[in-house]
Amino acid sequence: MYGVTVNFDELVSLKRQISAKTFKPHHQTHRLGEHLSSFRGQGMSFSEVRHYQAMDDVRHMEWRVTARTGKPHIKVFQEELERPVIIVGDFNPSMYFGTKVAFKSVMAARLAALIGWQVIEEGDKIGALLYTNYQTTELKPHGRKQGILPLLKALTDITMPTHTTQHPIALMSLLPRLKAMIRPGAMIVILSDGYQIEDSTLRQLRYMGKACDIIFYHILDATEIETPAKGCYPISDGAHTLLFDTHQSNVQESYQEACLDRINRLKKCCLETKIAYHLIQPSDNPSICIKHTFPRRHHG
Repeated sequence: MYGVTVNFDELVSLKRQISAKTFKPHHQTHRLGEHLSSFRGQGMSFSEVRHYQAMDDVRHMEWRVTARTGKPHIKVFQEELERPVIIVGDFNPSMYFGTKVAFKSVMAARLAALIGWQVIEEGDKIGALLYTNYQTTELKPHGRKQGILPLLKALTDITMPTHTTQHPIALMSLLPRLKAMIRPGAMIVILSDGYQIEDSTLRQLRYMGKACDIIFYHILDATEIETPAKGCYPISDGAHTLLFDTHQSNVQESYQEACLDRINRLKKCCLETKIAYHLIQPSDNPSICIKHTFPRRHHG
C-alpha cells in the first residue's frame, strides 16, 4: 500500500529526481572522486591543524604544534577523494506511524534513497546502518551499483511492518558499530523520529563530528508537532488500542507543550554539538527536502 510501505521500483525511480552536477578535479588523481572535497580529508592541499583523533594517520602529525601545546595535533589536507556517507536509519516501531500521506518509516526510506542516489551521482560512496527493535543491517560504503542497490533492497525490506514485543533499540547502543564504519572526512546522516535518541547520544556523536560532518533529519508526523483538531482519536500499537480525547483545553495545551519541548530540546542539543538539524514531515516533498538541506559537493 502506497505510503505504508515502499517497493524497490519506487526507490529506483527516485533517481530521476536527482540533478547532481559533476565537477572536474583541479589536478590529476588516482582516486575515483570527481571533485575536490570541501569536507575533512587527507591528501595534497593543506587545510588546517587540529587535535589528533582516533583513526588519523600518524604520518601527518604536526610535531611543532604538538610540542608547543603538549597535546597531539595533526595536519588536515584536502584531496581528490570519495567521501563515504553513512545513513543511520531508525526503523523502531514508533516510525511505523502516520496520519497524512505516509508513515514516518516510508519518508525515512525515501530520504535515504534520494541521498543514496545523490551521493553516487557525485562519485562518492554510500553505506548504511539500519536498525529496528529486532535486527540491524550494516552496509559498508561502496560506490555506484555496489552501494546503492543493496541500500534500496534493505530499505524495501525494512519498511514492512512486523509486530514484535521486543523493546526499541536506542541509537546509543549502536555507536561503537557506527564508529567502526567511519573515517575522517565521512558524513553521517541520521533519519529518526528521535524517541530513542537522548541528549547524551548526540553529545557522544559530537566526538565523531570532530572528524565527520553530521546531519540529523528529525522525522515527525503532524500530530507529533501540534495538537490535532478536537476529537477522539483511536491509537493502536498493533496489540492495544486507546482513545486520545482532545476536546479538553488542558489536554490540548499539555500535549502541545510536550511536543514543542521535545523538539526544542533535540534542536538545541544539535546546535550545541554542531549537528545540522532539519525537521521533516511525511507530507513534505522528499526530493525538495534533499535539494534544500543535503550539502552538494563542490570545489572549496
